[in-house]
Amino acid sequence: MWRHPLYAAFLALPPSLSPQTVTKTRPRKKMSAPIVTRQPTLPDAEVELGDVKPVVATAQAVPVAAAAVAVPAATAEAIPVAYATLVQQSGVNLDFLMPLNRLIIKQQTDLFETITQGCYEAPNAYMVFNADTGRPVFIVREISGDCTRCCCAPTHAFSLQFMAINPDGSPGGILMTMERAGNSCSNPCAKWLCCCNCSEFCSDGFRLHLGAVDHPDGPGNFPNTNQIGWANQPSMGGGLTPTIQLMERQELASFAIVEGPTCFGGCSELCCSAPFQISKGPAIDLPLKRGDSAKITKQKPNSLGAAMREALTDSDVYTMEFTDPALNPYQKATELAALFLVDYMFFERDNGMCHQENGKTYITCFLCYCAGCIIPCNITFGKDEK
Repeated sequence: MWRHPLYAAFLALPPSLSPQTVTKTRPRKKMSAPIVTRQPTLPDAEVELGDVKPVVATAQAVPVAAAAVAVPAATAEAIPVAYATLVQQSGVNLDFLMPLNRLIIKQQTDLFETITQGCYEAPNAYMVFNADTGRPVFIVREISGDCTRCCCAPTHAFSLQFMAINPDGSPGGILMTMERAGNSCSNPCAKWLCCCNCSEFCSDGFRLHLGAVDHPDGPGNFPNTNQIGWANQPSMGGGLTPTIQLMERQELASFAIVEGPTCFGGCSELCCSAPFQISKGPAIDLPLKRGDSAKITKQKPNSLGAAMREALTDSDVYTMEFTDPALNPYQKATELAALFLVDYMFFERDNGMCHQENGKTYITCFLCYCAGCIIPCNITFGKDEK
């Protein structure tokens, strides 16, 4: 039998190299250890809302027509459900007010009003800034008739439009509308403001609406469909303490009370700031003056130029600080509107420091408040003209 010459060599191979024992094995893939994720554990103690500091938005300007800024869930839950209907009706959301706790309000100066020393009364305009970032939040513009302002100011009827600010700095959509029922050329005796507050006829106040609101008959007649807050003075105006009650929506119980100093204005504005404390309501035993909800301060001048502007114009600078972390954005808006009512009630008098009448020169040291009346304390020079 013929065999291949290599057959003998094949049989001589050691068993470890024989084809029956040599197997081709594939390398085993190295398996990685499974990844285990651990959920962070929360402390047993609950975190109080007041301990959490809200993050201030760093956008260049507030988006048009109240684009919302995200707020913590715990804060958002504090917003009453009753406001959801108003937001839906108006299409305006004020949630961007939640992280804003310190504001600066600057009234704009009108050159023609300054030159005429109040003979022409220009409509007021304000800029509201975030005090922490210096960025603008609102443009506030007065809407009123020329005759009404020139003849009836500062007790005239008007509305204020709170407008958002576009990225280019121009006015955007109307976020809120504040109306104040007062005197006008068509009805000069509609209100007896700045006198003894013995009835509703003599009580000052405002109503704040969400979005743009108007009425052909003017302020005092706006529909209250989107009303988010309102304010009035109590009977006798708080005695010797300027007092304004703030209410939510159309409720009768006050959620906050604004209280100011007995003496303010006049030449004292050059060296003294005027604080107005906003305390949590309801008003039971007045005065409260706790300032546990917010603080409004009419700032004294900080430079010579500011002092000249204070003396020659009725342009003022205010600061506002919200001290209650539980406030919802609509309560904040109502308290902010109270600042503008304070400006019109107490600090909008032309020639408030010095004026002449019948040959006499009157220097007003300060103004005194009593039961709704504002009484000037004057130093008089000269004699009556005959």
